[in-house]
Amino acid sequence: MKTFVKVLIVLGIIAIVIMLSVNYFISKMFEREEVVFVVEENLDTRFDVKDIDVNIFSTTPSIQLEDIKFAPRDQYADDQVKVKNRPEIDSENVYLSKLELNIDIPHLIKTEGEIISEVIIGKGSSFNSSETMDQLLSSFDNLSKLGIELDGLSDKIVLDDDVEVKTLFVDGKISFMKDLNLVTGDYDLTLTKESWFDLDNNEHKFNGYVMLSKNSSDKIFIQIDKLIGQKTSQATDRGYSVDTKKIKDKLLADLVKDNRIVIKFISQGNIFDPEVSIFNTPRSMEQIVEEAINDAMKD
Repeated sequence: MKTFVKVLIVLGIIAIVIMLSVNYFISKMFEREEVVFVVEENLDTRFDVKDIDVNIFSTTPSIQLEDIKFAPRDQYADDQVKVKNRPEIDSENVYLSKLELNIDIPHLIKTEGEIISEVIIGKGSSFNSSETMDQLLSSFDNLSKLGIELDGLSDKIVLDDDVEVKTLFVDGKISFMKDLNLVTGDYDLTLTKESWFDLDNNEHKFNGYVMLSKNSSDKIFIQIDKLIGQKTSQATDRGYSVDTKKIKDKLLADLVKDNRIVIKFISQGNIFDPEVSIFNTPRSMEQIVEEAINDAMKD
């Protein structure tokens, strides 16, 4: 019995040594310098990450990266320049406080190549205004013509909490398996399920919507009320009863959800030069006001 116990102990020690050895070699694959070079080789960017933790001994192995920065490519984004000798990135476009990937190994084995990951992006991560967001803002010119400014959309996105998203990776293409919701102080940005991005050619298709905060939406509602009042003042001064509520309801018919302004969009093509279209562009206020005044004059 004692011999059997000793054998078990020895086998246990051997197993631990093997596990540590495997973990060591896999960890070497994810050394900071190697990861930085691989990212910069495949993307037109300057990249850095401070800490990488790999856990493979689980049915859902995980990789956690901390303090990640993406910036415009510069002379230091070169595999001839050691990462430790590079200056710090001080003007990043994207900062991720934490990026955690939990991989579904049983699915990977079953499908021989499909990678399903639960991805967690850490609270405090930030994203400078992207090409998609810039075009989204400029495409919504009908609302701008009303005197309504959407300045919040062009600001840096800073996450108020951790964000979780489930992704499918096949043949260089990443698809969202559930909605991605980015919550900020000024607005929420949602990319809906089945949006995708192709790493091989930078092509993408994002279906989504931006929902302004309650505070920002309320300010817009006040602006609209004032504008409607100004545009109907002459008719009301002449004694016509213009239905201003009806004007406002028609103008905002497809723009409001849960008492907040919503902008629905699709972005596609090259991610660095996207084509952005708005689904719910509002009608012209002038046209709606004219219809309301004509109705009032008929009564």
